[in-house]
Amino acid sequence: ISNTYESKIQQKDVLGITVSSLSKELDDAFNDVSKSTTENGITGKTVMGYPVNDQGNILIHYLGTIHAEGMTRKELQQKLQKDLLPYMKEPIVAVQYLNHKVTVLGQVVKPQVLNMPEEQMPLLDVLVNSGDLKDNASRTNIMIIRENGTEKKVKLINLEDHSIFTSPWYYVQPNDI
Repeated sequence: ISNTYESKIQQKDVLGITVSSLSKELDDAFNDVSKSTTENGITGKTVMGYPVNDQGNILIHYLGTIHAEGMTRKELQQKLQKDLLPYMKEPIVAVQYLNHKVTVLGQVVKPQVLNMPEEQMPLLDVLVNSGDLKDNASRTNIMIIRENGTEKKVKLINLEDHSIFTSPWYYVQPNDI
């Protein structure tokens, strides 16, 4: 099984787009898509990102409306770098997902919702990030629930079976439980 899967950008995705160039002023115009917030006397940053609207578009400084739906992160990155050339010298663009997540619950030390800025994450990494399985947890009966369109697929995973490393379920995907 390969870890080269590249998902396509969809409506409702929120993208973190970072731009760097030889002009700090222009970099700040693109990268300051956050606002200072004060809650209970604590000041912090709330990342807002670039939401993909119902038409599959994002709104970018200088460039206006860009159709992102159906592109991979790499394709969008290359398009933005090319489109920014008239405005910036040697732009470098990075694109990440801000709202992709995987939910971990059950017999783990720390049940949680994990942010997933990449397309997929190895199941073992998900478990490690959740503090690993509890001592009394079954390692032969790990359930993954995956939404595929309007249906949900359920797969039971045996971590003691070496075939897990060749299974398409080894890599969890956004919104898996």
